[in-house]
Amino acid sequence: MRRFNSWIVGGVVVGALAGAAALMAAAGEQMSLADATKPQYTADGKLKSPDPAIFREWVQLGTPVTPNDQNNGVAAFPEFHNTYVAPWAWAEFKKNGVWPDGTVLAKELVLVGEKQASSGKGYFGGEFHGLDVAVKDSKKNPETPNNWAYYNFNHAAPPYAPEAAAQPKANCSSCHEANAGPADDYTFIKYYPIAREAKAKVKAKSAPAK
Repeated sequence: MRRFNSWIVGGVVVGALAGAAALMAAAGEQMSLADATKPQYTADGKLKSPDPAIFREWVQLGTPVTPNDQNNGVAAFPEFHNTYVAPWAWAEFKKNGVWPDGTVLAKELVLVGEKQASSGKGYFGGEFHGLDVAVKDSKKNPETPNNWAYYNFNHAAPPYAPEAAAQPKANCSSCHEANAGPADDYTFIKYYPIAREAKAKVKAKSAPAK
């Protein structure tokens, strides 16, 4: 009887330990996924490249394109810009129309591929061709407009560069300041239909009652 009881007690202990380990593993996995949606930096301050396998599962804000053949053959940005944001940041944006601190906007470039489909002529996605990232980080970028910084992980086919330093103001920030501005939190909301709609709803809620 004592042996039987010992076996039962031992089994319960082992089962409890196994259950605790599983819970800890699950919590660790959730924490890892949460961290993957926030900016991660190297020891020398460079931004680590977001993982395409992760950010392609985020909310896709839009896919603007300025093709070469509509810009005298030399568009500044001729690729599709598949722009993604983490669900938590999108949820916060929908509340007040402003991106929260810690937001990562991943803009993956895709070459224009086919221009003819069964439905007619147009511009259709080709191959992946680069990654640009915007990060809103008040601790890292206290002196930039609304704390944004911009990073280029190469304009070439994957794999992308594993890390990147912030771009000089003349390369990115000045364009966002001039063409997006503080009203849109220095992001090109006007090119993203779902973001425009979300911001309009916020504005409508905050409007004084007539």
